[in-house]
Amino acid sequence: MHTASDSHRSAPIEKNDAKRSNKRKRFNAKETNGEATELHSKGGGHGEKARWRTLFNFTTKQHASTLLLALTLSLASGIVVPIQAVFLGRIFLAFTSFGATSLDQSEFRDEVVKYCVYLCALGAASWLVDGLYFTSWLAFGELQGQSARLKLFSDMLEKDMAWFDLRKNGIGALLPRLQM
Repeated sequence: MHTASDSHRSAPIEKNDAKRSNKRKRFNAKETNGEATELHSKGGGHGEKARWRTLFNFTTKQHASTLLLALTLSLASGIVVPIQAVFLGRIFLAFTSFGATSLDQSEFRDEVVKYCVYLCALGAASWLVDGLYFTSWLAFGELQGQSARLKLFSDMLEKDMAWFDLRKNGIGALLPRLQM
């Protein structure tokens, strides 16, 4: 015999199953030319994750130089931390050598000052490289956005007028309703 508490316990499980089946019905993801595409229903939401190649769908040959610069500066920016670790290691080596009395005070000071100057130069170079790195990726993103907008606009210009009139959402669907 079922009690009220038993039916209360099974309700969340049934709700979760219903949510999963609704999600399956709502989204139909399919594979086209090796790239993931989503077919959304009215409800919106998330389908399959896009592949990393889709980031470059709007890349043209003119964008290659900006992309190459951004990738090169990314590598240069990533090298800063290992170089910093080497310099800090040399400073700590000087400390241990001074503690083991293999370096006198003036040699120790000269060694630490030398690597501190290197760290300051590395910091200045890192500031410059990181600024250029962020700027180049920003420029590449803007080029991608411009390319996407131009492609969308040119595709919209090629549509027949009937396509705009048959839209269920947007300004094309709103205007006839307002005119009534």
